Amino acid sequence: MNEQIAASLKPLLIAGRKTWEVFEDFLDVVEASLTMLPVHAESVAQTGRMAEDTPEIGALWARLNQSYRPAEFEYFREALNLLLDRTERVARGHGDNWDVLGETYMTLNAWSAHSGQYFTPWAVASAMAAITCVDIVA
Repeated sequence: MNEQIAASLKPLLIAGRKTWEVFEDFLDVVEASLTMLPVHAESVAQTGRMAEDTPEIGALWARLNQSYRPAEFEYFREALNLLLDRTERVARGHGDNWDVLGETYMTLNAWSAHSGQYFTPWAVASAMAAITCVDIVA
């Protein structure tokens, strides 16, 4: 699924954007969407309309609107939907890897030797935890 999320974001790289910038913008979209989701849901239930965004989230959307054309937000929407689908499946026990964003980051090649940020594969991290956390319950 992380390959699908990465594939959804790749068209945003065509305009010469840096991969890590697109990934950071995607993370901002995810955070803003998840932050406002319960606020919008409550507002719709009470008033029939979505709530006003916070000033910080309004500023984020204003910044993104300067960098992306309106049609390009469809790629963010698709990637967010895939992320939520994958998270729900893992939460329901269909898969054992919670590090969806780390895998997507590495699949997109958003990492660089300059930043020094690399994500350990979930299987390796799980094995390391199992090895080092012997008798942790005791």
